Amino acid sequence: ATPLEKPPTRKMPGTYAMFLEDDNVCLQHAAQFCVHLLHFPSVATHLSNLLRYTERFYHPSNGGNWSNGLAKFLLEFVNLFTKRIYKEGKPSCKKETNARVSTETSENILTILQPIIYMGMYAKGAALGQAA
Repeated sequence: ATPLEKPPTRKMPGTYAMFLEDDNVCLQHAAQFCVHLLHFPSVATHLSNLLRYTERFYHPSNGGNWSNGLAKFLLEFVNLFTKRIYKEGKPSCKKETNARVSTETSENILTILQPIIYMGMYAKGAALGQAA
């Protein structure tokens, strides 16, 4: 009889690996990138899809290695999004209107974020609960 060989390990693709790294600086940059490009309708649509697809990973019973990364992304995104909406809402804002986030886009993002944040509040992991 031949000894059983250990199956080859599969590496996580680079796109998903950033959610598992300890140093999640790239997630913070990804959140900044998303917020800066929100005035483009296609970016807002793709971000809405991304948030919908990752919504199940924020569920309280679905914790794992990815929870801290998702928490950092959510925290950074919400903070930057809030700052941008606040700055663009001021009368002294010098941005052109076509470079601002539309009311429709911001309402769409908030509608998607609301259940994610609600589920994150009850997460088992401390990082996700604090981010929410």
